[in-house]
Amino acid sequence: MALRLESADVTTPSLQPILNMSTAGQSSTPSSPAGAVCTNCKAFRPYMPCKSNENGNRGVLFAICNSVNKEGKPCKFYRRVPRSNSTSPVLPSSAALSGSLPEFFAPAASAATCAAEHCRSTRIAPDCLRQMCRKHCTHNGGCTSKNHKVSQNEAAPPILRFPAGPIANAPPQLLPTIPPSLPLSPPLETLPIPLHPDGIVDARPEPRFASHLRPIFTEIIAEQQEKYRQQAQVDTDLKGKAQKEKQQVVVYSWLADDSAPSVRVTQDFGWPYLELSAAFLSSVGLSNAGKSGAVCLYDAEDVQGWVTVDVGHILRVKEGRRVFLKDLHVVNCTEFDKVFYTQSQPHTPHLHHSLARERAYVREMHRNSPFSTPCPTAASPAPTLLNSIPSTPAPLPPLMLGPSVSPNPFNDPPEFEEGSSDGKSWPRDYPTIDVAACIREVNSTTRTKRTRSTIRENIFKKHFPRVRFVPATFSDQSRLWCGASESLQDEYVKLGYLPEGLWLHFARRARRGY
Repeated sequence: MALRLESADVTTPSLQPILNMSTAGQSSTPSSPAGAVCTNCKAFRPYMPCKSNENGNRGVLFAICNSVNKEGKPCKFYRRVPRSNSTSPVLPSSAALSGSLPEFFAPAASAATCAAEHCRSTRIAPDCLRQMCRKHCTHNGGCTSKNHKVSQNEAAPPILRFPAGPIANAPPQLLPTIPPSLPLSPPLETLPIPLHPDGIVDARPEPRFASHLRPIFTEIIAEQQEKYRQQAQVDTDLKGKAQKEKQQVVVYSWLADDSAPSVRVTQDFGWPYLELSAAFLSSVGLSNAGKSGAVCLYDAEDVQGWVTVDVGHILRVKEGRRVFLKDLHVVNCTEFDKVFYTQSQPHTPHLHHSLARERAYVREMHRNSPFSTPCPTAASPAPTLLNSIPSTPAPLPPLMLGPSVSPNPFNDPPEFEEGSSDGKSWPRDYPTIDVAACIREVNSTTRTKRTRSTIRENIFKKHFPRVRFVPATFSDQSRLWCGASESLQDEYVKLGYLPEGLWLHFARRARRGY
């Protein structure tokens, strides 16, 4: 017979004596809080505390039997005290154990059968609380036995209900003290737990607690939020109108020879694409030309002349751009040169741009003045001796003039401190087209790390032979040029050698991001 260590875990600790009494006649291994009956020799063995701490069992009560049965088979029985919330049971005295065992613990005359009706199965687990076979125990809800447990999907855990009586309320006692004539309790009743207990209501439609905020506070918050929403809507409309005011195009159209152009400002298109549709051509007076395919557009970027376009032609425009249209049969466009070469000024003056033009004008006037001394390329530490004027009656002492320490409003910023022998500073006083050509040639040259500095200096000297090369300044201006947009680069390259095409103006716009 194989030995098996069984643990009698009971769901309700206070009912352990009653369960033991109800199953004493059916179980093959009856047990009590004072001891257990050996399964081999049917002898009662009391629980004794364990003295070894090999597995952490010191002080735990065990019932151990090392005897021999009638057939001469040695007993290897040991049983641990059932776990419960109650205190450790009081062991009986040796005098009580020396006497004969009560009739309650006598071995059963026949094998125990299943407690279910019309079931004669004798395969009952020793730790089954229902004293049923596996089939009927699991059918009734299962128990704590190893093979009698059921999942929550199969059945809900049972609820144990006991009949009212003096035994159910009595405290646990030692089984040997219970008289044999005491009737056993009836079988346990198992009822499933209801999925929706009574008395629970949904908290959402029926809140348990009332709101602590008075209606006056909630109404004020609602009014404030409504005002914020209305103000946000007004601000959005104003921003859209302000943006729409900037997104307009001036259209000049010549309808006949030797006649003044027809000027029209339009905003009725999806920015930034202007479509020369039939309705648009009709609004500028070129409906007949559109029907006959005789609409001409002045292309100032590629062709730099008049080109014929079809109805539905799309232009990409930007702020301040002007569109020039005419009929194909018109040869002499009156005031075309005057209108074309007149730069369109923005509606609102730009303070920084105006100051830049003013400072450039004053600087140029200062340099062209015959009374102004040329700007030194580098500050000389040695003072200059100026002799006294000979026409004066008395000779004046020599005047010591050193480097001026007072701030000069016409001095260049520190980032443009490299100068040339002609008094100009690089790169601010040089055209953007020349500086860009030098930067593009340096960036397109394949070079190694060792010869990088030498090649850059040679290319720089080729473009600007009279300017001192400073690697850090050149690298800064190269990054500024490469970081600018392509449209901004093309705009200043096309200005050529005009005063507006200096690197000074390009650098300011590139740093501002437009």
